[in-house]
Amino acid sequence: EKINTRFLLYTNENPTAFQTLQLSDPSTIEASNFQVARKTRFIIHGFIDKGEENWVVDMCKNMFQVEEVNCICVDWKRGSQTTYTQAANNVRVVGAQVAQMIDILVRNFNYSASKVHLIGHSLGAHVAGEAGSRTPGLGRITGLDPVEANFEGTPEEVRLDPSDADFVDVIHTDAAP
Repeated sequence: EKINTRFLLYTNENPTAFQTLQLSDPSTIEASNFQVARKTRFIIHGFIDKGEENWVVDMCKNMFQVEEVNCICVDWKRGSQTTYTQAANNVRVVGAQVAQMIDILVRNFNYSASKVHLIGHSLGAHVAGEAGSRTPGLGRITGLDPVEANFEGTPEEVRLDPSDADFVDVIHTDAAP
């Protein structure tokens, strides 16, 4: 409740106004523009960010230029806009919630986890890793500048690693130590 994770769905049909999907009420998925025939990409922000910020929504809009896709922005700002240490600890909770949302799609809508692509930035990359470790057959995870602090040298079960999805790629844009 304190983290208040929200799942904000954008699709080609609603590229500028999100529809909220609720873990506690799968009928919100059925009543939304979510399309089972499409791939689904989750965009997961990092420390201090918000799931409704311009860069997150812009990623969805850019996807709509080239494909029809379900784009779900994971907004966990109340869990990320705290001390860094607390935000890093919240990663496992939010990852479990993302996995729960994927599980609802698989169980209630006969959706294949192989069609899911998690894209996480900074702490969001480790959220994606946590979700992937809980989701058998997850298609892909892309880590954008996965954060080192509190994760470097830790066991694979608490950070993004190659076993978290069928395909895991990481993009590093900051080579500084």
